[in-house]
Amino acid sequence: MDADRRREVVDATLEALRHTVGRDEHMPHLKRLVEGQVGPVTFADIGEALASVDVSGHDLDWRAKWAELIETIRRASRGDIEPVAEDSIHGHCGDKPGQ
Repeated sequence: MDADRRREVVDATLEALRHTVGRDEHMPHLKRLVEGQVGPVTFADIGEALASVDVSGHDLDWRAKWAELIETIRRASRGDIEPVAEDSIHGHCGDKPGQ
């Protein structure tokens, strides 16, 4: 993945995170939101793009949360996260796509 594509994936992922909380059950929804902005993408692509972001200017707590998010996405890329029904996602977070 080239640098422009990684940046595009990072931007789309951060935008998608405004609609999720980074929990395992939200990962399939997050992937759909990112794909809606940048086209087909894998969890591995998302994890790689996020890992490429320089977070050295942030405090330790922020960096720990960033690392936890990346690990959640990497678990999804390994298939360690079970997909959930769309209604389950919306019922949990209270938002529908585009809201």
